Amino acid sequence: MTSRRPKLLIASSSEGVEHAKALKRLLASSIDSDVWIEGFFEAGEFTLETLEEHSREYDGALVVATADDQVTSRDRETPAPRDNLVFEFGLFVAVFGRRRALLLVEGETGVKVPTDIAGLTYIPFQRTAPADEGLKSAAGEIKRLAKRWKDSLLEKERKATVERLLRLSIDEVQDRSSIRSEFGLHVFFVDGRRDPPELVRVARQRIGPKSPRSQSFKRGEGIVGACWETENPVFADFSTGALRDADKGQWEAMNSAERFGMSWDQLQISRKRYRAVGAVPITSFRQEPGFIGCVAYNLGKNSSVNPDVLETEPVVRVFDFIAETMTIVLGDPE
Repeated sequence: MTSRRPKLLIASSSEGVEHAKALKRLLASSIDSDVWIEGFFEAGEFTLETLEEHSREYDGALVVATADDQVTSRDRETPAPRDNLVFEFGLFVAVFGRRRALLLVEGETGVKVPTDIAGLTYIPFQRTAPADEGLKSAAGEIKRLAKRWKDSLLEKERKATVERLLRLSIDEVQDRSSIRSEFGLHVFFVDGRRDPPELVRVARQRIGPKSPRSQSFKRGEGIVGACWETENPVFADFSTGALRDADKGQWEAMNSAERFGMSWDQLQISRKRYRAVGAVPITSFRQEPGFIGCVAYNLGKNSSVNPDVLETEPVVRVFDFIAETMTIVLGDPE
């Protein structure tokens, strides 16, 4: 996978914007960040929907909760962040997940925050002039947390859920076919933080030898890239036709769609590894564009099973079920 820097969305009140900008400067050595200011959202857009759309560009989000208000609770007046900041933090938790949504709270103690926030990730800072001085410790903690985000598109818990589903699905494929070995299921997810975006494998399960651990594809590249390009199921049988027999000249004379976007070298690798490969799109109806990833499956080169079994109705139903379930699991990104 291509090495890249984590990217963070930072929000603050108008009173706290200088602290947000100072934090951006302190993080700049290892984290890219954008400060959420007026104009980030288009007029009339619903905030949660827009956040979901923008979330593909970021690894996580952070609210700088400066104590701009005073609230009275049980006859005691205490400093507190603006209500809209608490609301925005709630949106960040909903969109990015609780491990990737951070709350910077002014002061070590005494600042009033809702009790249900107390169990989430919040980091204290001091309001100073210049702002950088009181944020240095917090910036160090953010960098430490961001290292865990860098190459992961899914939280640990969500990835475990996806892998359990793949294990169960392999059992289901075995029950519905003659496949007993050399079969794999993979989930690829669009990583919009890359330039250009790529499909990155986030989970896999396999009967038999595993393929290389890190895989990513550009749009239109390979079987999963073709699934992304067409937003339709794609199936390639390497045991017959041009995928098996074409020489280099014949292959390079074919158009990109006929080659599934594969170069001659990529075809040679696929011929050595697989009898067949297919992919089914994962589509979200809540976001534009709707394609968010794909479920890929493959039959190993040494399998004795006819690849046609992968296109029988009982097996195809399993692939469709995985894709539909992934729409729910992946449709609200962490």
